[in-house]
Amino acid sequence: MNQESTNDLRAFAAHALLERLDALQRELPGVRQADDPECIHRARVASRRLRSALSLFSDVLPAKKFARWQKHVRRLTRALGDARDTDVQIELLDATIADLTKAPPPERRLHLPGIERLRLRRQQRRERLQRAVERALTDWHEREVASTMAETLASWREERAEDAADLRGQGKAMLLGLLDALLALEPCVHKPEDIDALHAMRIAGKRLRYALEVFEPVYGEAFKPALKALRAVQEALGDIHDCDVWAEFLPQFAVKERERTREFCGHTRPFAKIAAGLTWLQEERARQRMRRYRAFVAVWQSLATPEVWADLRVAID
Repeated sequence: MNQESTNDLRAFAAHALLERLDALQRELPGVRQADDPECIHRARVASRRLRSALSLFSDVLPAKKFARWQKHVRRLTRALGDARDTDVQIELLDATIADLTKAPPPERRLHLPGIERLRLRRQQRRERLQRAVERALTDWHEREVASTMAETLASWREERAEDAADLRGQGKAMLLGLLDALLALEPCVHKPEDIDALHAMRIAGKRLRYALEVFEPVYGEAFKPALKALRAVQEALGDIHDCDVWAEFLPQFAVKERERTREFCGHTRPFAKIAAGLTWLQEERARQRMRRYRAFVAVWQSLATPEVWADLRVAID
């Protein structure tokens, strides 16, 4: 890539990165206040989009600046992600408790104590994670990550006026590579037991979606069908992943809670009331996982008829 092309792409990268940095910065005051769970959700998404765009343009960003920015964005994303994941779990438990309070008394007495105990422990974890989030925000501000990033990017944004045709040519290899990475995982669509591959497919879809969003301004309407498809795929795979997280977590939680009961009571007999609800939730999440998996397969198969991926490849070319 010649210097003029590099400058074009870097100026375009600056536009995209500043837009994503601004979106992140707008949410951080609300994240610190912790009054609205949606703030941390939006901040997490914004940080992921920023991190993805940084990776996309790593070849045209100065190596030291890129490494520093990526490191600090990664730290912030991790803190936001842990807190958001726990918020999602708490939301599920709140809905489950609401349903159980309306259930017949035998079912309510059998299952509710375990779910309420789990809800208590998740809330305690969320409070600890909020302190971690606040430390990450303090580090982000004290190191002036956003302000130094914005200052540098603003200077690059003015380097050249972007040429849309040239930018499409420069983005082609990036986008096709991400599309190929997603489609390489297609064999796992019909392997519900392949947890790792399905999770990798979710990540690959997210990376492709974020990259398409970056280049959408220079491609116009061409990416809209693929972006809609990727949102549906990502949502379906995200639901599966949430169930897989519960499947791994609940047995570990049961062991720890049993030991807490032993330490507090000197024996584990009271744990029986807790165990019944935990076992029920684990079985319910397993059933939900199969429902979500079937929904994902239906979504993926529906994309073959309009040939969404083939059309996307043509649009990129």
